[in-house]
Amino acid sequence: GRARIEIRPCPFLDLARAHGEVVCTVHRGLMSGMLTVLDPSLAVERLEPFATSRLCVAHLRRESGPHEAGPAR
Repeated sequence: GRARIEIRPCPFLDLARAHGEVVCTVHRGLMSGMLTVLDPSLAVERLEPFATSRLCVAHLRRESGPHEAGPAR
């Protein structure tokens, strides 16, 4: 399945406007790492920077198949 997260305002808005390619790549990596720990069955399929002037959209997908549990808390 697919899902999306609307991120508003972008937490890195000023930096992303000046250096979008770098900042958005790092932001996607942070989200991917967080999902790996919180729910390994979810993955960031793509990040859509500035879907509107103050909104970014993270498109997620649920991966099928067995997954290991996240780290013990």
